[in-house]
Amino acid sequence: MGQVGDTLRRAGYGTQGDNTRVENPARDLLWALFDQSTPVALGEVTAHCEPDLPELLARSGLVVLDGARLVPRVRIVRWCDLFVAGDLKGADSLHDDAVFAVSGTTSILENLRLDRPVKHALDLGCGSGALALRMASLADKVTATDINARAVAFSRSNAALNRIETVAVDRGSLYDPLQGEAVDLILGNLPFVLSPEQRLLYRDGNKPTEELVTEAVLGAAEHLKPGGVAQFTCNWPIRDPDAEEWVRDLAARTGIDMLAIEYRRRTPLDHTRNWNRPARATDPEVQLELEQRWTDWFKAQEIDHIGFGVLTLRRPATARSGRFSYFVADRLPEAGGGRQVDRMLRALDAPLTRNSVPGPVPHVVFQQLVHDGSGYDAMPAEIFSAESAGICLTVPPDAIATIMAVDGCSNVAEIVGPDGSGYDTLDEAYRRGLVTLD
Repeated sequence: MGQVGDTLRRAGYGTQGDNTRVENPARDLLWALFDQSTPVALGEVTAHCEPDLPELLARSGLVVLDGARLVPRVRIVRWCDLFVAGDLKGADSLHDDAVFAVSGTTSILENLRLDRPVKHALDLGCGSGALALRMASLADKVTATDINARAVAFSRSNAALNRIETVAVDRGSLYDPLQGEAVDLILGNLPFVLSPEQRLLYRDGNKPTEELVTEAVLGAAEHLKPGGVAQFTCNWPIRDPDAEEWVRDLAARTGIDMLAIEYRRRTPLDHTRNWNRPARATDPEVQLELEQRWTDWFKAQEIDHIGFGVLTLRRPATARSGRFSYFVADRLPEAGGGRQVDRMLRALDAPLTRNSVPGPVPHVVFQQLVHDGSGYDAMPAEIFSAESAGICLTVPPDAIATIMAVDGCSNVAEIVGPDGSGYDTLDEAYRRGLVTLD
């Protein structure tokens, strides 16, 4: 499988967007085959690609020879300079244990991942193994676990495809394969869809979603080393008027720090339709019945909305009780957003005081100036970290000067002045990782 990865890389597979004006027939054929899942002519591959490629692909099980055509059996995407294979699009309509290469939630978790060297990392519910492969660049050892035999097979194949030898893939439920061993970093893009079903393993898991997420979170509290961090994508129930209640109660049960970031909130009907698009497209009556069953289930549990976001847990390096913060994001995270999350976690350790010396971090300010015909009025400004977790701070015009005065030399008392005006704004910027005490 490593030979396949080498061949894809030599052909420039996955670089179409970077080289749109550069003619490369081999790259384009492979893109049609593995990204678009389109059969390609054997003669074309023989003419433009490395001579032994058709036999290599067939021997690896990635394609089948159908007369004079190569027919893909998997989809391969290039993601973060990795090649990641998974099932073809629509495979979940054919079998319940489908495994897809890289999902949107995989990328969200990767963007929020803390970028720090660790000894042992865990990819919980690894699926294709994409996150495990990414963690291999910063961990001495990576363990990937999944109950799905197809996921285990894909993860092992993908490790070989990228010639990564530090990822051990074990089949088992949640933390069972660790056999009690503690780790430094846990990522979990688990089956998290809040629903009345347990049909699709990648979506629903093998038990009710709240139970699965709860077990994963509580298990993280038991398997993290001091200072260790766990991050999970998940849904959670929102019962008005307290959107934070379910997550806050779960955090209290862990006894360690939790930072919750909500990225999306849907009504039960919107949530149902989002996760059941194939049924809606093929049979309207089946779709209506499904929507009624799902929304009745949410109503019976008095769930008003379904939240989606990322829970970041950390076992404090010193003995103390856990601390909790909840934020509603303004947009999805960008690459490197884990640096903002890291600052937010450190803000849980030490509150901002008048003697604190806050320092600036790279950030972007968006502010409108509105002209009323006689002059300009400044509107509130939105401040985002340059490497953003999607969390901004809206600052009223009269408090912007407070943020701009942060220079890494002046303490809080000097920045806010004797009357303390602007302190709340500065403290909120600190909690959101937009200034730092480093």
